[in-house]
Amino acid sequence: MSTRRQVLAFGALAIGLVVAIGWAVFRDTTTPVGADIVQSHFDGVVGSSPGEPGVYRYRTTGFEEIDALSGGRHQYPSETFMTITLSECGPVVRWHALAERWIDWEHCGSDLAVTASSTYHEWFGIPDLEVEICVEPRRIAGEAGDLTTTVCDTEETLETYEAYETTIIGQVVLDVGGVPIETTHLRRTSSLSRGSSGTAVVEVWRVTGTALMVRMEVSRSSVTPSAIGDVAYLEEFTLDLVSLTPEG
Repeated sequence: MSTRRQVLAFGALAIGLVVAIGWAVFRDTTTPVGADIVQSHFDGVVGSSPGEPGVYRYRTTGFEEIDALSGGRHQYPSETFMTITLSECGPVVRWHALAERWIDWEHCGSDLAVTASSTYHEWFGIPDLEVEICVEPRRIAGEAGDLTTTVCDTEETLETYEAYETTIIGQVVLDVGGVPIETTHLRRTSSLSRGSSGTAVVEVWRVTGTALMVRMEVSRSSVTPSAIGDVAYLEEFTLDLVSLTPEG
């Protein structure tokens, strides 16, 4: 979950474009994704209980930024959305931050472990989709104090891999729209190697027994070599669930 392949591809493309038409061509824009757009792309049957399929709203603060070229910054809207859909293996959760930024997580099995994730970034009009497969599923449930580690890699041989360490903090009751709900709190840390360097700390509170996030706090940074020099990336955001009832 990073911009590793994106910045490498971006760097190679940037050199050719700079030589051909100059730096002035690069313009970075962002496109908010409203509830109507998210709902129009949700084609499943909406559930009625927390964690069932549907669209969920989140109060949002945060941004991502990159220092390539003249630099770019994507400020996230004050409200973003997650969708939960069902696959053959389990729920797929997608965070819709911007048209230029989204993430999804594939959960599988009775314990809803994360087996894969897809991360999309778009900087200066250059799209990138990175798919990451975990050697061992990333656990999202367990007893307080449980610690697991796994390595996840991307489909590109030039990609770095990410080593994850997940600690179950324990059960916490949170308030969502005036309704108390039991959540499982975990902390996930990760580090990059094989070319890129960087770290991430992710805190998640999920409705116990489901893939639904009630709160998420993320801080991650990386530096990736490219044809235009080292590219630094920083992302920080917090999400808070507005309502436990799925929409559609």
